[in-house]
Amino acid sequence: TGTVQQSLDQNFSAGEAQRFAAEIAAFLAFFHEGEGLKEGTEITIDFVPERGMVASKDGKELGVIPGAEFYHKILSLWIGKPLQKS
Repeated sequence: TGTVQQSLDQNFSAGEAQRFAAEIAAFLAFFHEGEGLKEGTEITIDFVPERGMVASKDGKELGVIPGAEFYHKILSLWIGKPLQKS
C-alpha cells in the first residue's frame, strides 16, 4: 500500500483526505500492505448501483465501499492528470 498511499496523498487535498478518511482506510485495507500485488496483477474498481465501489484483484472481490462519491473521486485520479508516472 505504500505506493497506493503515496498516490492518494499526492492526489487528495487535506480536506478531501479528512472527508474520505474512512473510505481511504477501507480502500487501503483491501490491498493488505501490497500483499500479492505484483506485475501482472489486475485490479478492477467498478461502481455497482445499490452496492457502491467494488474493488477486485484478479477477478476476486476484495471489498465494497458504499455510495458513489468516493468512487468518483478515485475515478477522477485516472481521468485528467495521471495517478502516477508508471
